[in-house]
Amino acid sequence: MSNLEAKVRELAKLSILSDRISDFHKQNMETFPRIYFNGFKEASIDYDLKRGNKNYVNYRIQLKEGSENPSLEKRLEALDKSIKNLFWKEVSVSVELDGKRVFSSEVEENK
Repeated sequence: MSNLEAKVRELAKLSILSDRISDFHKQNMETFPRIYFNGFKEASIDYDLKRGNKNYVNYRIQLKEGSENPSLEKRLEALDKSIKNLFWKEVSVSVELDGKRVFSSEVEENK
């Protein structure tokens, strides 16, 4: 594990302990849609990452009219993976793109 990966893991642990996310986490969550989607216009993010809750991150993303995003499924999976790497694998991620729900990751419950 690289030094950067170790720092990200440590920040995730601190989020769990403090029941709040850091500015680092917020900036990354806000930046991800800009990276993964062509024609990004704006996004809002709703999340619950508090300890003991069913954790989720919900994106509502608006794109500029006429924007093309080939391989959309891969873009959505990359966003999901980025959120899970930023926090932990048990976070559910959903995406609403231009008012239409296009993605929802289901988290497997530990049995």
